[in-house]
Amino acid sequence: MARAFKSEHLTTVVASDRDKIVALMQAVSFADLNRKMFAQLEQWMLRTLQTQVDGSSDLAQKARWLYVLGSLFFGKKEYATSKQYIDESLRIYHNELHSQDADTWKAVGRMAGILFVTEKPRNVWEPILQEALALQIAMLGRHHPTTLETRFAIRYMQIISGGFDDGLPLLYHCLDTCQVQGLVLAAKVASGQCLLLQRKLTHAEACLRECWEWSCRLDGHDHFNTQINASYLMMAYFKQGKFKDATRMNQEGYASRMFGPDHQETWTARSNMGYLQLLMGKIDGAKQIFELQPLGWVKRRPVNSIV
Repeated sequence: MARAFKSEHLTTVVASDRDKIVALMQAVSFADLNRKMFAQLEQWMLRTLQTQVDGSSDLAQKARWLYVLGSLFFGKKEYATSKQYIDESLRIYHNELHSQDADTWKAVGRMAGILFVTEKPRNVWEPILQEALALQIAMLGRHHPTTLETRFAIRYMQIISGGFDDGLPLLYHCLDTCQVQGLVLAAKVASGQCLLLQRKLTHAEACLRECWEWSCRLDGHDHFNTQINASYLMMAYFKQGKFKDATRMNQEGYASRMFGPDHQETWTARSNMGYLQLLMGKIDGAKQIFELQPLGWVKRRPVNSIV
C-alpha cells in the first residue's frame, strides 16, 4: 500500500498553492512524508481492526478479524505479536467453533508460517501444514484458491529448508496447472530461488529475470513484491560476479522509502550496496556506507543479504 503514497504527484485547484505545498514537503523530504502518511493509515487500520475484534458478538467473525490482525503483523515481520493474535484466533476456532469453520485451517497455516520464519525445524511446522491441507481439500476441494495457497506454502517451505526432492515436483505441477496468476508467479519465483540454492546460476538468472519483468507488468516497478523479486535477481547476478548488474537491481532507495532509514530491510539493501561497491574497487563509496552500519544491526541473516 505504501506505493500509493506519492505526495510529489499531488494536484491543487489553484496552481500556486501546489508550489507552496510542495516546497514545504521538500523541506521534510517526500520519502519521509510518504512514510509518515502510510504510518498514520496503518495505525488507523490497526485501530479499526481492533474495534472489529472488540465489537464482534459472532465468534466466527471475531476469529476472522483476529486472523486478519495476525496476518497484518506477520507482513510487518512482527512475529511475536502476530502469534498472539493467531493463537487467540485458533483458540476460538478450535475450542468454541470445534474446528468446523473452513477458515480454521487458514489460521493453522499462518501459525505454521510463523514457526517457519522463526526457524523452527521442519518436523514442527510441516505436520501442521499437512493437516491443514488435508482438511482444506476435504472441506473446499483440491482446486480452491485457499487449498492451492496452502499446497504452495508447503512446497515453498520445503525448498527453502533444502528439501528439493520433496518440494520441486509439486511446485512444477503448480506451474503447469494453476490458473491463479499471482500464485503461478510465486511458484515461478520459488523455482528460481531453488535454482539459486542449487547453484544453477545461469538458469536461476533467466528464471528470476522473467519473474521480475512479470512482476513489473503485474504490480508495477515500485511494488514491494517487485522489489523483493529484484533482490533475488540481484543475488543471481552477484553469485556470477556480475556486480554492475547486481548493483542496478539492489534498489536501496526503495527500501529506504518503504521502511525508513533505520529498518532492517534498508540496512540489508545498504550493506549489499556497500559490499558491491567494495568488489568493484570503489573503496571510498563502500567505506562511507559501512561507517553508517550500526553494530549488531540484524538478529538473523536475511535471505536477500549477500554479506
